[in-house]
Amino acid sequence: MTNEEKTEQWLVGLNRGVEIGAFQSPLPNIKPIYVDTFKEFAGQKCLVDVLAESTNLPFSDHEMDYVAASHVFEHIANPLQALLEWFRVTRHDGIIYLVIPDRNHTWERNRPAVSPEHLLSDYYDSTSQSDGTHIDEFVDYVLWNDFSPDDPSEEARESYRSSLHGAIRQGLDINIHFHAYDPSSFAPIVDAANELLKDGETLELVDFSPNFPSECPNGFLAVLRVAKPPAEVPRLSWVERIRNWFRQDDLIEEGTVPVSPKQSSSN
Repeated sequence: MTNEEKTEQWLVGLNRGVEIGAFQSPLPNIKPIYVDTFKEFAGQKCLVDVLAESTNLPFSDHEMDYVAASHVFEHIANPLQALLEWFRVTRHDGIIYLVIPDRNHTWERNRPAVSPEHLLSDYYDSTSQSDGTHIDEFVDYVLWNDFSPDDPSEEARESYRSSLHGAIRQGLDINIHFHAYDPSSFAPIVDAANELLKDGETLELVDFSPNFPSECPNGFLAVLRVAKPPAEVPRLSWVERIRNWFRQDDLIEEGTVPVSPKQSSSN
């Protein structure tokens, strides 16, 4: 299966949505508001309408029909916080569409898959993008020859490690794969997110495809459906709907500029 087919199945027909971290490779078939943390990354312009953190989106509760992110989740230090934020801005019966690299098919195949317990710990510890506790695991387990083909030496590995720790000492955010994911352990991660939601709120895993997309099968697809109690699904008046659309235009024109790493670099 391809993103062309799966976005056709799950996102086409939904009117208002967000794609996070599209960079220069947006998902097909949709016309979302593009959210990123930078206007440019590695000297290249990002596809971005609104500058914002993935864990702190400038949208109202229940405002979106969907949130989509491809090869972004692994760059988020606190992914359960991100899932809860995406849940917040998505309406009842809306969709969260995720493509996540499978560690078994990347330069992280020797790295252990993250556990739900670890992600819950990151959530309760309010782990941020300027957290250094994941650096050594990432650098130690990455297949350095694949990750750094231009300089596969151990000296280069240690220099990279030092640069990341140096950034943390300066209070800067870092851009690494904070966690490695395995298709077989993703459903329990969704269960962990559900533990954090209020009574009557759920994220349901409604579609799952390993070896995705077929043209570059180094990841997996996870489609989540948002369920919220009727009392939390307000019916907007026409005045409120018009105000929201004007607010969207203001956000696209002005944006906000938090300091955080680009969360859509390739694996």
